[in-house]
Amino acid sequence: MDLLNDIYKESPTKSKSRLNIINNAYDLFSKQGFDLFSLSDIADMCGITIRNLYRYYSSKEALITDVAYYHISSFNINNPITLDNKLSGYEQLKDLLQRHIENKLLSDENNTEITFIGYFDVYMTKSNLEHEAIKNYINFYAPRLKEKLLESINQSLVKGVEDNTLNLKMSEVDCYVGYIYHSLMSLMSRIAVKRYEINIQKHDLIQKHIEIILDHLKK
Repeated sequence: MDLLNDIYKESPTKSKSRLNIINNAYDLFSKQGFDLFSLSDIADMCGITIRNLYRYYSSKEALITDVAYYHISSFNINNPITLDNKLSGYEQLKDLLQRHIENKLLSDENNTEITFIGYFDVYMTKSNLEHEAIKNYINFYAPRLKEKLLESINQSLVKGVEDNTLNLKMSEVDCYVGYIYHSLMSLMSRIAVKRYEINIQKHDLIQKHIEIILDHLKK
């Protein structure tokens, strides 16, 4: 619970109760999305009163963004990104996209996490951006969650420019970092929510998109 305890500075007992709420909410949200459940439903599943739940979360938005932060952070910790500095910039980028995105994110063991992320991505596009919890997620949580992957993509692109293995200018690196990250995350979110029955379909879609990126950038 250290991820959220660093923010809330709670006692072990209260941290345990908060984590119970977060995990029960995660189980509901990852199966059916966010729209079908109220805070009362989540309180019932946790075996607590709505009044007790309000001690931790006074709004559904605050709960959803904490669930997202906790579980996406946990996913990132369990699936660390590593770069092989012996590879060229192009090969480093290829290894990063295929090993981290295609293989790890689309593996069956991570299906629940990716489905949740897909639902959350859709939820954020419909959210009230002026809500305090949503603003907190955008300004504080989100930069933490994507920092390592963005940094790794940037490092690979910069190396590719320097070793002349990528058809790219240094002035274009920031633009391509954003494009690669957001296009792949958006595609994966859509795939997760659509729940393709045949796994090869989702793998083919991601693999093809990665091939297009690599073919475009290869020198």
